[in-house]
Amino acid sequence: RDLVRSRGLGDVYKRQPLEVAAGFWVSVLLVKLQGVGLRALGYEGESAWSGVIADITKHEQMGAMVVLAGVLIWLLRGTLVDAFRRAFSRAEDVDDQGEPLSYRWAVYGTILGVLVCFGWLVAAGMAAVYAAAYVLLLITIMLVLTRIIAEAGLLMVQVSFSPLDYLLLSGGAAALGPRNLTVLTFVDCSFGWDLREFLMPSVLNSFRLAELQGISTRKVVPVIAVALLVCLLVSVPAFLITFYK
Repeated sequence: RDLVRSRGLGDVYKRQPLEVAAGFWVSVLLVKLQGVGLRALGYEGESAWSGVIADITKHEQMGAMVVLAGVLIWLLRGTLVDAFRRAFSRAEDVDDQGEPLSYRWAVYGTILGVLVCFGWLVAAGMAAVYAAAYVLLLITIMLVLTRIIAEAGLLMVQVSFSPLDYLLLSGGAAALGPRNLTVLTFVDCSFGWDLREFLMPSVLNSFRLAELQGISTRKVVPVIAVALLVCLLVSVPAFLITFYK
């Protein structure tokens, strides 16, 4: 199995532009050098799984994620302003015909989705400030990973942290309290920990494939919606039956 993984990873690297592939190897080299330096100083790390390397990758990824999210939002500032102008002021000078969804639907859907997630966490017992922070952090991580996967042509990217790790930096488990930690234990394990197969990169790749074939991305949206509905109707009963029977 390891051989298959290695060959698959090698094939992915071969298909990358030179600067992307070089970035992988330079990053790995820098992490290894940091690990050697810290071990030489006597630090062995907090992780029983991979020691000092796990600590390096985890905290550096957490910092890089915030920086990359800020860069992406800055680069998208013009589009975001146009989207909100179109959604709330019906700006006629903003053309969204080439987008998969109209800006109005996209903005209203985003706001509704965030409010539903926030309300769900609060109803489950989380404090409002932690619920808002968790939703914002989860969206941030997904936004950055989507850009990386889609632009670099990767199969997936698996980070070594979750939104809960950011919240724990604010004062540890004691600051969150048992009520918030109880809710986060279920939510973070289900939605925030393993993001290898989250939906956004697949949707973005679908839109790109449609564009390359000359198909309007707005025609693809209903197809994706129906596919998701079918998957939901099949997978949820199958999951419950598998685990409870």
